[in-house]
Formats: sequence, structure tokens, C-alpha cells
Amino acid sequence: MVIVEPLRELLQELWSYRYDELCDDRDDGRVTGDFWEDCDRLITFLETDDPSLGHRRLVYLGWAMALAATATIKRVTSEDTQSPPVFAAVRAFLEEQQPPPANWSATEPPEIVGNQALNEARYVIVELARALYPDQAVVALFDILDDCLDSYAIEPGGQYRRNVFNWMLVEVVPAAWSCRLPSTMYDFDNPWTLSE
Repeated sequence: MVIVEPLRELLQELWSYRYDELCDDRDDGRVTGDFWEDCDRLITFLETDDPSLGHRRLVYLGWAMALAATATIKRVTSEDTQSPPVFAAVRAFLEEQQPPPANWSATEPPEIVGNQALNEARYVIVELARALYPDQAVVALFDILDDCLDSYAIEPGGQYRRNVFNWMLVEVVPAAWSCRLPSTMYDFDNPWTLSE
């Protein structure tokens, strides 16, 4: 996969920082980064050169994170009526340039249940639906990253947040830059690690 050198440099820079939000070890010697500022830098980079192409890249980023979050939904409940229509709309948007439905109920928050990880994973799906609208995409992506990296939508505990972040930097962002899904999806049962 080909990515431009400035993106490679940004990804390497973000990889090198430690972040409190990812539960990184405070004594590992790395410089502490500003997590949300760095997420903003990443989103801004993906959307900069061409508004239409940038929007598509953001949707691919959100779609990959949402696909990883659906594993949480499946672990908690066998009933997922929310994800399939949103994923179908994402495919139609990306492959056939179909706009999202007007007044779409998928963009409304789901009913809160007693499981925090399930609620956050379901919110990722709602935010992915919102990301299909160009005027809502950036805010939706911040919400997706919040639920996936600083909460429990993908991982039920903080100790694996760095793995999810690294997967995003190495697999998801370069794929989104190329307008495709990553070749490797994050899975709680088989957490992603960098191959040697």
C-alpha cells in the first residue's frame, strides 16, 4: 500500500508518543502526546486535499473502527439489527456514491442498556451513520475514536487500548488513505500486534 511520506511521518510520530488516554506506562521514557490534538491532526490530514476524497477517507476510517466494534456487540448480544443497515448504507455510499437516507433513524442514539461496552459499540455504529453526512463527518469521527480508543467499544479494559491505537495507525489509517478497509481487523479474542 502506498501512502505519502508526510502521512508516514505523522503516523511514526504518533506511534512514538505515550498517551494517558491509552493507559500507557508513565515511566517508559516516551514523550507524552496530546491525544485529542493528535487525533485532530490525523483527521485533518485525511480530509485535507480534496473534500470529497477526504470525506470518503473519513468514512473508511470510521467503517473499520465500527467493524471492530461489532465484535463487542456480538460478544454481548445475539441481536444486532443496527449494524447491517448502516454497513449497507456505507457500502452504497462508497461503492455507488448513493447519499445516506434523509431523516435516517440510524443516526439517533440507541436505547441505553446495562452494559457500557455494548452501549459504546452501538454508539460507534450511530456515529458511522452520521459520518456519511459531510457536515457531520469530522465530529462523528472524533466520537468514534473516543468510544473505540478512550472507552470500551472495542476492548473491555484499558490495558489493550495501545494495541487498538497501534492497529489504527499501522492498518486502518493507511487503508483509509487508499480508500479501502484494512487487510487485518482488530479482534478482542486475537488482539492485533505488530509483526516482527
